[in-house]
Amino acid sequence: MQIPAPGPGQILIANEYLSVDPYMRGRMSAKKSYIGPYAVGEPMDGPAVGRVLASNADGFAPGDHVLHVLGWREYAVLDAATAQKVDPALAPLSAYLGVLSPERDCAVGDPVATPSR
Repeated sequence: MQIPAPGPGQILIANEYLSVDPYMRGRMSAKKSYIGPYAVGEPMDGPAVGRVLASNADGFAPGDHVLHVLGWREYAVLDAATAQKVDPALAPLSAYLGVLSPERDCAVGDPVATPSR
């Protein structure tokens, strides 16, 4: 397997955790939906957390961990602007695909908001 090289403004990621989300089932058919179906023979897109192996982008260095949406493949090359750094010292990396995911924020609100009294 040849590992792709990142271009300008891109990072190379080795995926460590992949998410399986309910919306993915709907993308496995050609039925009308709010999002297009997956292409047969191509890797599925979806949330993933991985480690930066190489970077041609400011603000990202090898060893950083990021959340992105080009999951379901061993390696991903993506525009750094589409990745979000995550910190394994704050929480297990898998948590960024669950309770700390941006989708959770949309579903239940700001997870770090402090209730007013």
